[in-house]
Amino acid sequence: MRQSSLGEVAAFEESEQLITNYLREVISDLRPAMLNYGLRPAIDELVDNLSQRITQHPTFEIDLEPASVRFDPHIEQHVFRIIQQACENAVRHAHAQSIRISGTMKSDTILLRVEDDGLGFLEAGTRIWSNY
Repeated sequence: MRQSSLGEVAAFEESEQLITNYLREVISDLRPAMLNYGLRPAIDELVDNLSQRITQHPTFEIDLEPASVRFDPHIEQHVFRIIQQACENAVRHAHAQSIRISGTMKSDTILLRVEDDGLGFLEAGTRIWSNY
């Protein structure tokens, strides 16, 4: 057997640590830990994470009525993913500078809205007039 040099061992250990950290991130993203405390805390943490991760630094506003109501864990996860994707789309594709999450969560109803000031798209049938 060939003996590894100290440099190879260090490189292997560094690679192992990077892979371990990446896998922990992926696993925690499957069901965010804050969902254990409810949808509102998970949305708050989502906004904090997006604010730290995104370089354009859009401003976020959360206007949700305080709610201690809990939903089926699958429903909470689905709603969280919808809010997460709407925010990601607003930043990545619409280049939004301001994102607002608002609505209400009651025992029988979840009504949430994600609004942004980003670039939109034209509705079907809308014409663009230009001076060429």
